[in-house]
Amino acid sequence: MGKLKLNVLSARNLHISPNTPLKNEARLRAITRIGPSYPFSSKIHIATSNACNFHESEVIEFSEDQIMCFDICLATFPLSTLGSFDIQLSNIADDKMVDNWFDLENEDHEKVGEVHLKIELVGD
Repeated sequence: MGKLKLNVLSARNLHISPNTPLKNEARLRAITRIGPSYPFSSKIHIATSNACNFHESEVIEFSEDQIMCFDICLATFPLSTLGSFDIQLSNIADDKMVDNWFDLENEDHEKVGEVHLKIELVGD
């Protein structure tokens, strides 16, 4: 498996309410709003993209109070914290990296915020 480091650099322009489903059509999908206010807890389902060969089943779970990494690619960390953690994913192209702001959209494809993510291969 390739070992990736996911850095959550910051979030901005957030306009979201409790229980609002969010998704990023480009590379992130199924972000579920479950917290009462920012900082909030969310689940991000990483979809297959041109930038990285993620499996459709890869999931990252955000929470406010834990930093954990599971072999089944379920990682938990605080979105409100600027930092990084390692996750295990298979079939990662070693020459690919994502470092970009991603629009967060609701189910009506309305922009409700942005999150700056950096995803890079750091070795096996």
